[in-house]
Amino acid sequence: MGENSKLIVALVLIGAVAIVGVLLSNQDIILLDNDSEENEQLIEATANYGSTAEDSNITNYLEGVVSINEVTEEFLDQTVSIEGTVQSIDHHEDNHIFLEVSDETGSMSVPIFADKDIDHSSISEDETYIFTGSVNEFQGEVEVVPENQSDINLVNSSPTTITEDHVGEVVNIEAQLLTKHNHPDGHVFMTVLNKDTDEEIDVPVFNESEIATEDIPIDSTLKVHGMVNTYNDNLQVIPQNQEDLQVIEKGDDEGLELIDIGHISEEDRGKMFDVRGSVSSLNEHDGHLFFSLSNGEEEEIDAVLFEAHGEEIEGRKVRIRDAYNNDFPIRVLTMVNIYNDELQIIVEKVYNEY
Repeated sequence: MGENSKLIVALVLIGAVAIVGVLLSNQDIILLDNDSEENEQLIEATANYGSTAEDSNITNYLEGVVSINEVTEEFLDQTVSIEGTVQSIDHHEDNHIFLEVSDETGSMSVPIFADKDIDHSSISEDETYIFTGSVNEFQGEVEVVPENQSDINLVNSSPTTITEDHVGEVVNIEAQLLTKHNHPDGHVFMTVLNKDTDEEIDVPVFNESEIATEDIPIDSTLKVHGMVNTYNDNLQVIPQNQEDLQVIEKGDDEGLELIDIGHISEEDRGKMFDVRGSVSSLNEHDGHLFFSLSNGEEEEIDAVLFEAHGEEIEGRKVRIRDAYNNDFPIRVLTMVNIYNDELQIIVEKVYNEY
């Protein structure tokens, strides 16, 4: 991959990381209002994401970890990431060290040369790490050569509590899915409750990862494997592929609390509820549906169904339009938000039955 291509990939992925910090921060979810002036707006999700070691960690991680047996001569002079367990550490008299690293597919050498700015004092045998580096060949064998400290990240299998000290590490957690928001660009942003510590953690699923989330309902129990990041004081665990997001037990989003529109308050921001109501003031802009949902008692709330690809979204649009045209109520799964000091709900699902 050329330098320009690497730069483009890095910028795209860092931009994606910036999006998740913006969208998952309660201060920064920007939604569209019902009137025509607001409909001219689009979701703005931009942030200045500085060049830090943590940025490099996440970029490397999202580019993909490959199995050791996949690293062949075809990868020479390219940068790859492998995840493996240190089997042995050989200290050279010139202060180089040579790690023998293995996974379920094979083993390889990971040399850490003395002229690199890498503190290897904490590297231990039998610990698992993600190593990122250039692929070289030595005595007929390929090896991965890290260049700096951010190229070596401990895979922490079960930290007691995930904190900012774990940023850059890869962790495994078992968690309950609390909220799930589908972004128009295909990203999915989840909030989960770590079952070991009762701490809430954001789990962004970027569309580049091609992780299927459609069949993961709210209240599911998940096993999440991913790299720890922090943005705007929110901790995140970022999965990379389908194996990193496994459903242990499916939840039932129809069992969520059914709340009257008149009882939704600012304190509910970021929470998910089932809501019933009649559709009014329906209009569409750039594929997004904007409408009001009322409870028949002169109480109503602004609602939005964002555009996304797939038959499921089209089905939701059809049910909302039918409810509007034929004046019958609907039941929806929603996330509560505030925009311009007004309560709004983001529609995540439209039920077939009222």
